[in-house]
Amino acid sequence: MMFVCVAPVISVELTDELGDDVTAKSVIQSIDQSPTVIRCLVVGGFPPPTVTITFDRRDVTANFRFRSRASVTGSRGLRLIEYRSERWTGNWRPSREDNGRRVRCLASVPGLASTSSDARLNVLCELHVATTKLKLKS
Repeated sequence: MMFVCVAPVISVELTDELGDDVTAKSVIQSIDQSPTVIRCLVVGGFPPPTVTITFDRRDVTANFRFRSRASVTGSRGLRLIEYRSERWTGNWRPSREDNGRRVRCLASVPGLASTSSDARLNVLCELHVATTKLKLKS
């Protein structure tokens, strides 16, 4: 008899930060046509989850890099293996048409319900004002 172990995803976080100490965001803010970080960090899941990124239901996963790491804690015989999987990009250049769109990170482990996190994109536009000099007649 063979047993297959399956474990659920513990958390899914969307953020605009790189590094280990990140804060989940409900709004990801950027400037029109400026490089922007979007990162999805998934903790847990076995086998390691499939991580998918969508913008308004359009799959953009192929535009994101992927990494999965395992950490082992606990004493011999009581070890815990925890996976951290992530997708990220630092090159995405949103346009004003992206303002208000939803970005979703979906983590799926076969045989279990998927877990997701959503954020709204807030794209700021730079305002350029042209001025002209007027000569006043006296």
